Amino acid sequence: MNVPVFVLGWLAFRNLHSLPQQATDGLGSGSSLRDTLKSRAVWTLAIFLMLYVGAEESLGGWIVTYILEVRKGSAEGASWVASAFYLGLAIGRIALPTLNIFLGERRAVFVYILLAVALECLAWFLPFLASTAVCTALVGVAISTFYAAAITTGGKLIPRRMHADAFSLMSAVGQSGSAFWPLVVGIMSTKQGIWVVEPTVIALLGAQGVCWWLVPKVERRIE
Repeated sequence: MNVPVFVLGWLAFRNLHSLPQQATDGLGSGSSLRDTLKSRAVWTLAIFLMLYVGAEESLGGWIVTYILEVRKGSAEGASWVASAFYLGLAIGRIALPTLNIFLGERRAVFVYILLAVALECLAWFLPFLASTAVCTALVGVAISTFYAAAITTGGKLIPRRMHADAFSLMSAVGQSGSAFWPLVVGIMSTKQGIWVVEPTVIALLGAQGVCWWLVPKVERRIE
């Protein structure tokens, strides 16, 4: 498997003899890191990603237990619902980027958040296994491009000299959500019941909407 990857890498970069050099205007890496830590765009996008990853992992990780205990489904049916959610993520990441370009990243994410919240409400309130399964799969489609949208928006808002520090921070904070929020859902479910999965995911989606609204609008990038 490594041979095709090596060949593709060689074909892609065979004409690149050196890395492109960016003018730093006398600013060192320390200055870049300080600017990154002070950047509103960086922290807003980082928190957005933490909420997004947390919602995705909480829903994908706990939906099987939810189906078994709340919807009284079979183990096989519960596994199919989880698989449908991740299939929705995969399909969305292939099919939606073109639509995102047409709508614009900012508008597209707002539309998808509203759609995902509506679907989660249906999955929560309709007491049917089939409706929960379909809505969960469609939520996967709706939220599938959030990570890419955040990175694309960050690339337009953040000066190039800060990209390495900014994207590292955003990724680190974002991925922390994959551990933190499922843990929170697990603790809540032991006290209140596994039904808390759906309202928690809805709350995380709503918080993502607030964060996305706080992200500065893309006008022009200051290098």
